[in-house]
Amino acid sequence: MLFLIAQAPSPGNHLYYGCLMLCCLFYYVFEPQQVVSNILSWGVFGLYVVVAILFTDTPLAIFLNNIFIFFFFNIGGMFACYSMELSQRKEFIHKFTIQDQSDRLYQALSDVDQQREKAHMLSLQDSLTGLPNRRHFFSVLARELGPSSKAGQEVSLMLIDIDHFKEINDHFGHVVGDQVLALVAGIIGDTVRQCDTPCRYGGEEFAILLPNTSADIAEKIGRRILEYIASANIPAGRGEEIVTASVGHATLPSGQQSSIENLVELADRALYEAKNCGRNQVRMWTKGLQGYGI
Repeated sequence: MLFLIAQAPSPGNHLYYGCLMLCCLFYYVFEPQQVVSNILSWGVFGLYVVVAILFTDTPLAIFLNNIFIFFFFNIGGMFACYSMELSQRKEFIHKFTIQDQSDRLYQALSDVDQQREKAHMLSLQDSLTGLPNRRHFFSVLARELGPSSKAGQEVSLMLIDIDHFKEINDHFGHVVGDQVLALVAGIIGDTVRQCDTPCRYGGEEFAILLPNTSADIAEKIGRRILEYIASANIPAGRGEEIVTASVGHATLPSGQQSSIENLVELADRALYEAKNCGRNQVRMWTKGLQGYGI
C-alpha cells in the first residue's frame, strides 16, 4: 500500500491514497497501548519516506503532499490515542472510585451489623457475672414451654439464692459482694451442661433451665453446685468467708403443659422451703405429694 501511495500519478488521487493511509493506521484502533501505537505510526511514516525516495520516482510536489498527509494523520492519531487513553483512565478512576466507595460502604454496614449484634448480645448478658440476664432467660423458657417445644421431654427449673448475702455486703462491703456473685456465677456456668441455660435472675438469685432433665438429675446438679460453692472460700478482710446457697427446683413431667409463671412459682416455693429449713440445702417441689420433698 505504501508503494501504491508513492506511485500515485497526481495529486488528484489524494482521496484514494488517503483512504489507504487510513487503512495503514489501523493500529490506532487495534493497539490499546499509546506508546506502541505511536511507534508503529511513525515507523510507517519513516518507511514511506524510504520507499518513496529509494524505490519510486515520485514528483516532489506529490511526495511533499503525501508527507504532509502522513504527518498530520500521525499527529491526529497521537491526539486521538491520547484522548482515548485519557478517557479510559477517567473511566477506570471513576470505576475504581465507585468500587472503593462500595467497599467502604459494605465495610461500614458490616461494622454496623457487628456492633448491632454485639449490642444485642450485651443486652442479653449480665455485666457483672457474664451469665445471660433475666430477659434472655425468659425468652428461652418461653421457647421450651411453648407449643413448639419438644414433646415427651421433662423440663426442670432451678432457683439458687446466696445465703445471708445482705450480711456479706453489710459486713465486708459491696466489692466482696460482687466477688461472691462472680464466684457463684462461675461455679454455676462451669457445672451446668451445654444444653442448660443459666442466668442471673436478680440480685443474689440465679436460675437454671434444665431441658430434658428429670427431677433426680436436677437434684444431683443442685447438690453439686452447693458443694462447689461451699468449698470455694472468698477472701474477706483478714480471713476467708465461707459462702453457702439454697436451691429449689421444680420439674414439669413429660407430656404436661405449664405456664412460665406456674413453673417459676413452684421452683420459688421449693427455694423458700430450702431457706426456711435452714439454708445450704436443696429442695424439690413434688406435685404428686402436694408438698416438698428432698
